[in-house]
Amino acid sequence: DGKEFRKELKHPKVSIGLPVYNGEKFIHKRIENLLSQTFTDFELIISDNASTDNSVKICKEFMKKDSRIKLHIQDHNIGQLKNYNFVLEQALGKYFIWVAADDSLSPKFLEKNFNVLETKKNVVTSVSKLKMFGEFTKSLKKNKNDSILKKIEKKIKTKFSYMSCFPVSGKYEDRVCDFFKTCRHSQVFYGLHRTDAIKKCTINKMIMGFDTFYALSLLRYGDIHVIDDVLMQVFDGGDSRSG
Repeated sequence: DGKEFRKELKHPKVSIGLPVYNGEKFIHKRIENLLSQTFTDFELIISDNASTDNSVKICKEFMKKDSRIKLHIQDHNIGQLKNYNFVLEQALGKYFIWVAADDSLSPKFLEKNFNVLETKKNVVTSVSKLKMFGEFTKSLKKNKNDSILKKIEKKIKTKFSYMSCFPVSGKYEDRVCDFFKTCRHSQVFYGLHRTDAIKKCTINKMIMGFDTFYALSLLRYGDIHVIDDVLMQVFDGGDSRSG
């Protein structure tokens, strides 16, 4: 299960799972971003997947300052999916969220999504609108007057540059139909979930688009709520988007 360095925090309301592999470029800013959340009753579970850079060193420095951080160091690289599953398995909170090392959340992201799940019992996952950032997104803005790009600019922005999550509700069959009618549901994966539900959705074999699989599986347990505000910024060079 890897070497574990932790300070105890029992029964937090929210568990944040942060899988890391060679994330020194982003990890310092990412942890600062999470620790600045207005909602503070959480544990931050970090699983380092045998990084060869300074990721572990950076995480240990933060651990000295904040008892909510739990750091697990894998003895060998267990693969991306197993590392994501690992942080979920460690979760003690009523609600759980995965976060990527290279994304960013608004300070009120946890607070607002927590309030949704507390008040809307039919909702299994709450997320927000999102905005992309990175070199590709930047190049779209820089070259927006290019004659070729102008023809496809609207489509690109809709499908990529300003990807959105879409609310899904109603009977199970209706939820599934609505899910497939709209694209770009995979970011639901990074919403705030009911822990007991998301733990029932785990898969143990890597498949293409496993984040979409999780989102679709969650529909068995309730609705997907989307806060009508941009509270998440997503790096366009991440594993699931760099293609």
